[in-house]
Amino acid sequence: MNAAAHSSSLPQTSRVYALATTRSRRKVGTVMQDFRTRLFALTIAAIACCGSSAWADAGDSKTKSKAPEKEKQPFIRDETVRAALKPVATAANAIVRTSELVTQRFQQESLRMNEFLDVRLPGGTARKNLLFSFEPKLGDFFRRDYAQFPFEVRYGVSNALEVYSGLTPIVPNPFMGGPDRRWGLGMAKLGARYTVSPRGFYFTKVTYGVEALAPLGNPPVSLIDHYTHVKPYVTASRELTELPHTTFFTTVSYDRSLHTPFHNAIPAGVIKKNIFEVAPGLLYKPSQYGVFVEYGLQLIDEHVGSHVANTYVVGGLWDIPMERSERWGLPGKWQCELGFRSRDEQGVEPDRGIYGRVRWKINLKAAPPAKQ
Repeated sequence: MNAAAHSSSLPQTSRVYALATTRSRRKVGTVMQDFRTRLFALTIAAIACCGSSAWADAGDSKTKSKAPEKEKQPFIRDETVRAALKPVATAANAIVRTSELVTQRFQQESLRMNEFLDVRLPGGTARKNLLFSFEPKLGDFFRRDYAQFPFEVRYGVSNALEVYSGLTPIVPNPFMGGPDRRWGLGMAKLGARYTVSPRGFYFTKVTYGVEALAPLGNPPVSLIDHYTHVKPYVTASRELTELPHTTFFTTVSYDRSLHTPFHNAIPAGVIKKNIFEVAPGLLYKPSQYGVFVEYGLQLIDEHVGSHVANTYVVGGLWDIPMERSERWGLPGKWQCELGFRSRDEQGVEPDRGIYGRVRWKINLKAAPPAKQ
């Protein structure tokens, strides 16, 4: 009885268990379906919110300035580029500095002073360079009724050939009151010079030149005797190895007097002269300062006869460095000279006096040097 009852109750229990299982599965499926439905709804809502936000941002960008984007880091950093280009920059700076030094050196060389008082050593203006030289004779204020302010323009046709022209205007000396106290153009100068460096010759530089001097207006006889003077000359120089910083120079010239065209009024007492001169000298210049001595022997030929004159010159100079004159605000090249001259001519009273000059030279047109 009990066994039968037990056996009959098994199928019923299985059915109950199966029914419960089925209900559980259905419930779980319903829950999962509901979860998927809600997840889908949330996804749709999120997409909608993002879309509306993007649309709103797009609409705001039409009226508002766009926010700056974050700067992107370059593939090659600036520090890397600077490090790589540093040698190139160093080389470029060195080239520029060298070019500046060469230009400055060439400018100083083109403006180099090679003259003092009435002496001009061999050499000329560099090719295609135009120089302006101004040489006021300050010593005239102590010994003449007038003061000379000569100036000259020089042009280098080539490195060896130079042509030049100038005037020597005069002004009254306010400290003197003699008969020669006047204004005037004085005299005009026109010349050319050619410089060579001969080999196997004692002198290392030789300049061959010729110049003409002509009176303008009514200048004092002590300036020019109203004749036109044509003067060929040769100047040679050599640096002495026995005496460092010493230059030996000499000038040989012949001054021929000619009648001046359209200028027939010769002052009374003026005698026409032709002068042959030899003038050796020494220049000692170890630095910007220097001293010089010169002796001139003249053979003067007049229509009444010939006689001799001796000239002695001694003095010093200061060749002012361009760096210093530029600090003073003075352009170009400057040189100050002070000397004493004594001239003894047969039949004429001795002429002695102190001479002072300030030379100023500036390059009006500079060009790089070229090979001859």
